[in-house]
Amino acid sequence: MKSDHKKILSDVFAGVIEKLAFMFSEEVEKEELTESSKNFIKAIMTFTGALTGTLTIVVSENMCSEIAVNILGIDQIEKVQSCDALKEVLNVTCGNVLTELEGDKAIFELSVPTISEINGTGMTTFRPVAYRHRLSRFHRIGS
Repeated sequence: MKSDHKKILSDVFAGVIEKLAFMFSEEVEKEELTESSKNFIKAIMTFTGALTGTLTIVVSENMCSEIAVNILGIDQIEKVQSCDALKEVLNVTCGNVLTELEGDKAIFELSVPTISEINGTGMTTFRPVAYRHRLSRFHRIGS
């Protein structure tokens, strides 16, 4: 992946997660991630058109739940709601990244995001090619 594409992906993801899930995103090196979770959720989608590729987001189950709580504005969520929220973050991120890279006139076909679970052992073999982000919550005024 070109370095300018990585920067766009990183910036777009940070903007999407802030606006959609009311969370801050901080770019970190893999070694800096201190997630102690044993289970992770992976959302993946493909796109074809002026560019062709795959975009993937992997977060801990706990972080997936936090994302959903922030997006939906409710305290108790079910796992399916968590997964749907992560798919929405991926979908919005993908659409915004493609628009940033190719402009709003480019036409793309996007797959429906899919979800799978990864245990801690599987995470050691997961090799992202772009940036890693640490997420933290912030609260909406009036919440």
